[in-house]
Amino acid sequence: MLAAVVAALTPLVGGRVYARLFPQPINAAAPTWPAIRITVIDAVPSESICGDGGEDTADYRLQLDVVTDAAKGGIELSQLRSQVLTAMRALGPEFIWAAENEFDEAATKTARVSLDYVVYLSSV
Repeated sequence: MLAAVVAALTPLVGGRVYARLFPQPINAAAPTWPAIRITVIDAVPSESICGDGGEDTADYRLQLDVVTDAAKGGIELSQLRSQVLTAMRALGPEFIWAAENEFDEAATKTARVSLDYVVYLSSV
C-alpha cells in the first residue's frame, strides 16, 4: 500500500517523497522543496475467525505533508495539493480523504498542507 502511494506521488515532486522525516542535509540550509512526507498514523488489522489478514487487509490512517517554499507563494502549494488529491483518488475508492490543515512555518520559510487519509484495505 505504501509503495503504491509513493509511486503515485513521486512524479509530482521530482522523487522527493519521504517516510516520516524530511532529510536534513549536512551542507545545506534546508531540504529541497517541494517535497512530500508520508506518516502512518495508525494501522488496524482486519480480524476474522482465522486471525488477522496482515498488512494487506489492515486499515490505515496516513498523513501526507505537502511542503513548498513559502517564497513561491500559495499558488505552488495549491496546485500541488490538487495534484496530490487527484493522484490519491486514482489509487482507488479505498483511499478516503478525511481531513486537511494548512500551515505557514516561519522558521523553515515553508508552506505546508497536511492531508489525512483513511485507507480501507479491509474492504477490498
